[in-house]
Amino acid sequence: MAGKQIVMKKAAGAIIAARKRAGYTQRELAEKIGVHVNSIANWESIDVSPDIYSFSELCTALNISPNYALGFDESSEVESLKKEISILKRRINDAKIAN
Repeated sequence: MAGKQIVMKKAAGAIIAARKRAGYTQRELAEKIGVHVNSIANWESIDVSPDIYSFSELCTALNISPNYALGFDESSEVESLKKEISILKRRINDAKIAN
């Protein structure tokens, strides 16, 4: 499978999962973001990808990040942010102790 098809397949799976988790049918989601139900069906079957505006509306409606919608794993990103927060908290505490 070519690279583009792999990304589109992962994205379709992520969109389907997010739509179902949000409790929307394809028709309900289409109405919410102002597209035809066939557009949602096509995005979920990797026939076509959404235009940038529809993609933005899709992410907003499903309360997902663009990275998640593209099928990328965000757990490593979240863990990285948690580590950075932990480091910053330690620095703040150290600064309070030093004063």
